[in-house]
Amino acid sequence: MPGRFSTTPLRVLAARHQVVGIVDGIPRRADLFYRWGLSARALNLWMWSQSYLAPYRKLRTGQDPGLVSWLAERKPDVLCVANFPHLLPPAVFERWPTLNLHPSLLPRWRGAYPWFWMYHAMDAEGGWTVHRIDAGEDTGPILAQESYPVPLGSTVTELGDRTLEQGGNLFADVLDHPREATPQPAQKLPRARRPRPGEKFVDWDEWPTRRVYHFLRGVCPLWVRELDLGPLFEPEFTGFDEQPSGLAPGRFGRHGGRRFVACRDGRVFFKQRLRLG
Repeated sequence: MPGRFSTTPLRVLAARHQVVGIVDGIPRRADLFYRWGLSARALNLWMWSQSYLAPYRKLRTGQDPGLVSWLAERKPDVLCVANFPHLLPPAVFERWPTLNLHPSLLPRWRGAYPWFWMYHAMDAEGGWTVHRIDAGEDTGPILAQESYPVPLGSTVTELGDRTLEQGGNLFADVLDHPREATPQPAQKLPRARRPRPGEKFVDWDEWPTRRVYHFLRGVCPLWVRELDLGPLFEPEFTGFDEQPSGLAPGRFGRHGGRRFVACRDGRVFFKQRLRLG
């Protein structure tokens, strides 16, 4: 799937190993422009394949009947997966060693949106996991993990700038230095599901100001629109304090010319900016 969660590991791996083919997973909910390659984002991995002179294939479902024969023609030693939206069938991962780079410390936050839920839970630590793919969703045995701190109020973009190279290097290190796999614990943990459109996540009456600020600045408006500023504007979160505002949690106010949203024990400040998408 296009984006830095795919292309950064690809670039790091390509610096050490030959890329014999690129499979681009098309999300089930992709719009028609994306699905049929009519946008710049949809062409992202195709352009990378041209730079590596590597065959390219779109995959709209993990059960694509032509996938196994296409892979067999490429003769890969190992399949490397990063930010892929489909589960692969046993015919693939039982024939070739198939490794996945997952952006969490498994088994915590299995699923497609681990960073969203990491911010929602205000985890102080995140990490990368390289694991073998099996029939489950991010359930295969672990080959390597590395952690990193999640600074208070860092955005997902800032966190990506700091850590994506780390994930790519961990992936490449596993290929360079094979290691024993460790089965994941069997306990059932919350899944990192996709946020639903219009869904709200902040518990205004319970969350302390620091948690509200960390979540809002981290993931809004990229994945959710927690504050309603109308159809034309969205918030840019600029800071917080822990001074009670006298307003009910979740209400808007002003202090010293600055806009804020009230929390149970403080205020989260924001600027209003034009919504671009």
